[in-house]
Amino acid sequence: MTKNHVKSELFKILYNKWLCLDIIILIIFTPIMCVFMIKSGKVINLDYYSNKILLGLYFAQIWFVIFSVLYIGEEYKKSILRTSVVSLGNRMKLFVTKQICIIICVSILFWVISVISITALNLYYSQNIFVYLIKQMWPAYISTIEICIISSSLTVILKSPVISLSIFISGILGLSNFLDQYLKISHYFPISATMNCFNFIKNPDYLSIDKGIVCEGLWCIVFLLISGIIFKSRSIK
Repeated sequence: MTKNHVKSELFKILYNKWLCLDIIILIIFTPIMCVFMIKSGKVINLDYYSNKILLGLYFAQIWFVIFSVLYIGEEYKKSILRTSVVSLGNRMKLFVTKQICIIICVSILFWVISVISITALNLYYSQNIFVYLIKQMWPAYISTIEICIISSSLTVILKSPVISLSIFISGILGLSNFLDQYLKISHYFPISATMNCFNFIKNPDYLSIDKGIVCEGLWCIVFLLISGIIFKSRSIK
């Protein structure tokens, strides 16, 4: 794998109108969510700002998942995968390159929207809390990277972007919370495991931040290994 392969994959993203649209929506959507969600009569303090920014980043996971799934899922359309494998010459190099591109793009996007969101909050509330809020985001960043890798890996396993999107978007929008009420084991599922990464006031019913990140990381490794094996061995004829 060379830098040229990574650059080639990054250019694929720039030339994909749906991925670009997703990025634009993500950049616009997240700051608006952070500023206008949780409008209440509660005391406006640092906890209040942290809750707003973390909640905005929680829902931003939807667009990060869409980005990851569409990027990987694109390979299963119109024999693009066959062309990609022929051009690179090695399936595992292609698989690893794509995962690296996901990590690079998601990392850049995450911190870009974080800076924009914090700036929007500072301007809206006439505050200067930039450094404080940035420190609160590291667990959310790690969780977002992990959920993107899991969702992209599931897309490879199922060869279906639709199923992956259905599972993760419904989970983020409330299905995971619903399952948590009836199944204690669901606290160890990927989305639920890191729920406290997006809550400033930690919920004791969920795993702690450290345990949640480790738990989701284990899911990430398992899905990554399975999808890598399938990607290498599956016929592309």
